Amino acid sequence: VSITDGTTAGRLKTRADVEFTVKGQLYRKAATDDLWNLSGETDTIAALGFDSLSVLDLIYEIQQTFQVELEAKEIVKVRTVGDLITLLEKNIKPA
Repeated sequence: VSITDGTTAGRLKTRADVEFTVKGQLYRKAATDDLWNLSGETDTIAALGFDSLSVLDLIYEIQQTFQVELEAKEIVKVRTVGDLITLLEKNIKPA
């Protein structure tokens, strides 16, 4: 699967590229650096120090970065980093 994000028009992105971008945003917004060496797709976003308000801020930034609008009913199902990456893959238009 290759996708394009809105910030780099025409540049193809793989799941690994989306994961790298999402993890970068998570890292910048995280309340703690302590768990970053353990972060993976199965880690919960809450375990990385995010509360409900910081999750909303994170989702807003991700929507801006990838130029997508995520449905609230989909967002509430996101528990892990992998869930978030999968949700983005479903919503980003193929290149």
